[in-house]
Amino acid sequence: MQPSSDSSHCDNKCLLQQTRKPSADDVEALLVDEVTASLDEMWSSAPFGGAPEELKAKREAWIAAISGKHFKYFERRLFESGGPFVLGAELSVADLWLFTLADMITTGFFDHVPRDLLEGFPGMNALYKAVKAHPVVVAHGA
Repeated sequence: MQPSSDSSHCDNKCLLQQTRKPSADDVEALLVDEVTASLDEMWSSAPFGGAPEELKAKREAWIAAISGKHFKYFERRLFESGGPFVLGAELSVADLWLFTLADMITTGFFDHVPRDLLEGFPGMNALYKAVKAHPVVVAHGA
């Protein structure tokens, strides 16, 4: 069976469930996959370019959509893990991706997206601060 790129995450999860009982490592890998897939979906819908007023309207619509879908999903994942990271106390690549998004928002990379957006998402805000303070991140000067 050749999975399509849109369904590869689901196909991998379904295949794993059919072949054996997943281990804790498998479940953690699937959680990281799930979060990064959601981030991929979110990034692919981000508007860039166009006339200033058109871009402003598109960015405002985009942020409303991702706040309602993706950010609420990220908040749920972080709450379920016990935080501050996707896997609880363990830093993962999903956390670094979420940190990148949060950093782009808080530093004003996206025009027409409020820099204080994370204040409405305590899990994302806590993740941002925890990643920024993580010894591995600090050691690399990020």
